[in-house]
Amino acid sequence: MGEGVDAWLKERLVSAEAYEPEELLANFLEEMEKGLNGEESSLAMIPAFVGASGKVPAGKPVAVIDAGGTNLRVCIARFNEAGDVELEGFSKQPMPGRFEEKSKTEFYQVLVDALEPMKDDFDSIGFCFSYPAEIKPDFDGRLLHWTKEIKIPELVGQHVGAGLIEALEARGITGKKVVLLNDTVACLLAGLSRGRALEPHLISVLFWAPEPTPPMWSRTAISVNCRR
Repeated sequence: MGEGVDAWLKERLVSAEAYEPEELLANFLEEMEKGLNGEESSLAMIPAFVGASGKVPAGKPVAVIDAGGTNLRVCIARFNEAGDVELEGFSKQPMPGRFEEKSKTEFYQVLVDALEPMKDDFDSIGFCFSYPAEIKPDFDGRLLHWTKEIKIPELVGQHVGAGLIEALEARGITGKKVVLLNDTVACLLAGLSRGRALEPHLISVLFWAPEPTPPMWSRTAISVNCRR
């Protein structure tokens, strides 16, 4: 890369040479500590209340929802005896609210429409949610704010899992339970399911158990959620 380009990048603070690594790391750790202690911080440090121990039972079907920034994916997933994931009834469509504003009712209608044909095949729903949400000990999550230009304002501040259960029951689909996970935490658990330890390229997630963090956070995954 030419000297002119290097100078241009440094001038606009997009070059690594524009920063002192030790100072940058110290600031990052300070923001992490603030987030863990509930203070105002650029890093939300949202606990997931889920650990990485235990074994997924083979053959048990679970409904899976992946609400990403671009697409919404829904299917039935199960692990076979070899530990490989098998998918059934896979569907993909644009994430609601991506192109135009949607209501809370419209959002849940899309989810229930996708789940209804498989309603007799699952009891549990794993909901991979790619947006900042305050996860509760019951594994539901309250949406803090949308990112990625998604426009469903009615859902902000609402418990996403409870809303889905309510929408399912309104359609006559009962007895289901939902576990809501941040997408990065879900990625971590997916990697561990393949027998790999936490690797450096899995960013934005850590296991954090120092004192004096609340005991309920000990050995739980925490999402280092950066605010825009």
